[in-house]
Amino acid sequence: MFEIVDAMPRQVLRLFRGLHTYHAERLPHVFHAHGQDHEYLQILEDLSGRGAFMFGHCAGWGLVCYALVIPQNRPLGPLHQKADHIFIDHLYVAPSVRGRGLARALIEHLEDWMTCNGYCTWAVSHHAFNQQAEQLYRSAGASPAVLVHHKTLVLEQSGIVQAQQCAIGHHF
Repeated sequence: MFEIVDAMPRQVLRLFRGLHTYHAERLPHVFHAHGQDHEYLQILEDLSGRGAFMFGHCAGWGLVCYALVIPQNRPLGPLHQKADHIFIDHLYVAPSVRGRGLARALIEHLEDWMTCNGYCTWAVSHHAFNQQAEQLYRSAGASPAVLVHHKTLVLEQSGIVQAQQCAIGHHF
């Protein structure tokens, strides 16, 4: 049985590396997995220092999945209503325990916390290739709100795909 616990950056490090490696394998023109543990830990500590918090399922010997969420509070402004919502920045389940409802339980835990703390909306983004994430978020009641289309121009050089860079005299 797994227990949901609050987590610290060091406890999440192994899973964060797994999440990042997953992205590096699927998007090698965007990500690489050459970072050192102290660099990954610094990223997690920086996010935590800016208000993000983490929780996950503990298997007794360590975490097997985690979520890193960022509270976002927008005051009433000239264009937008006041909004307090949560952004799910990371949600990762170790491959060995997938399919057990752990990610869904993390979302339910988050929603319980949100109810107790005055938040009524959460948002998440994920890469289009991750259909498991899409199914999870839809099954939790989320629906697309904003679609972002992306195109990368690439060149093939020496067997390595690199993002094309050139100066054409226009600045955007």
